Amino acid sequence: MPHGSPQKRNYQEIPSGTESAVGVSASTVLLATTSLITIGSHYNKHSLSSLGPVIIEALDLHRTKYGLLFSSQAIPGIVLPIISGIALSCLPYGPAAITLSSLIMFSTVLCAVGVMHLSYNMLIAGRFLFGLCDGALTTLQGAIIARYFRSRSGIGFGTMLLVSRLSSSTGLTLPAYIFDLYGLNIAMWFSVLLCIPPFLATVAYARLTTDSVVPPMAPSIHLLMSMLRRLTVPFWLVAYDWLVVASVVFTLLHFAPDAFKASFGWSPLHAGLLSGGMVLYAGVTSPLFGVLQDRTGRRGYILAGCCTLLLCGAVLCSLAIMPTLASATLLYAGLISVAIGFGAAPVTLMSSVALSVDDAVVPAALGVYKAVENAGMSVIHVGVGALRDSTGDYVLSFLLLAALAGTGILASCALSHSSRFVEHHCEVPPDVEAVE
Repeated sequence: MPHGSPQKRNYQEIPSGTESAVGVSASTVLLATTSLITIGSHYNKHSLSSLGPVIIEALDLHRTKYGLLFSSQAIPGIVLPIISGIALSCLPYGPAAITLSSLIMFSTVLCAVGVMHLSYNMLIAGRFLFGLCDGALTTLQGAIIARYFRSRSGIGFGTMLLVSRLSSSTGLTLPAYIFDLYGLNIAMWFSVLLCIPPFLATVAYARLTTDSVVPPMAPSIHLLMSMLRRLTVPFWLVAYDWLVVASVVFTLLHFAPDAFKASFGWSPLHAGLLSGGMVLYAGVTSPLFGVLQDRTGRRGYILAGCCTLLLCGAVLCSLAIMPTLASATLLYAGLISVAIGFGAAPVTLMSSVALSVDDAVVPAALGVYKAVENAGMSVIHVGVGALRDSTGDYVLSFLLLAALAGTGILASCALSHSSRFVEHHCEVPPDVEAVE
């Protein structure tokens, strides 16, 4: 190696407990870097929701077309995460992360330009491109966590989700605040600015690791079908539960500013603070639930409880916005119920994915997991918007979300009784784990 050229550190070759010169373990550096690579995508995924009433008014949109903005980012994610999951079984992660992060930044630029010129077509094109890359980048992030932190999947995914939820809560609140101070265009361009730190994180990850364990296989239809056949029944139950949780929570969050403005006259900032607070709570509690699951298991029962909380929360929110009732107290109770369920569900589900399939299939499983989420959200967002346009309020729309949560309870109960779902317990995990 030429003198002065940096040597990449392969974290899979670092022994357990290895410390850096400043006393930080290798796994801590890797986990921190990995957790940062999606902060821009999570912020931008939700930034439009806090600006929803403003964008609806500025572009003179029906709620169906507004819902289509979110469906357009979910539709490409039905297929792309599966392809990316297969590709990640064959390709190094670093270059893929850099490419995806760059494209997400470009998609955010398209959205900002579209809003500047009041172009719905450019805005929806930006969201579509965002959807092409967001699911793939999230799949890649999950694959990294599953590779290096398998015996501590709960705390690994919990930390990742903590950073993600902090980004999401910021995306639900900060754009409305920036709009109040500086206007819509500045709020949109600030989203572009927030894509720079995660891009730098992907560059750092690529320099820190070699991903030498990636098998030299070429992606193919045969490989795709082979991996899909290895997905277990418990995995499909977990994936459906995530479809339910994501559809209920994110649809509620994305339409909340418009619903709360109509029922209570609240500003987008007020609604954004409520939504952001929910996501912030979920992020803070994710690592705690992750540690609990690593110690005790019982993921199926936890998921059933989470879906029950989502059902109750959606029903309470529906009652709260009824024109004859309009109760802020009921609304707060519903949002708290949803927040508690959302705090435990994602980390439970993501760690369950890693435990319900073989190691070699984890990247593909995470891709399918993300694709199932996007398939559900692409339909639910448009359905909720169409119900709102036809009825004039969100009462039936939120009841639809409650019914969906009810099906999640059934899937969770089936998962609890599945003989093929093996709970994993870890007492003293190593800092960094080698992949066989």
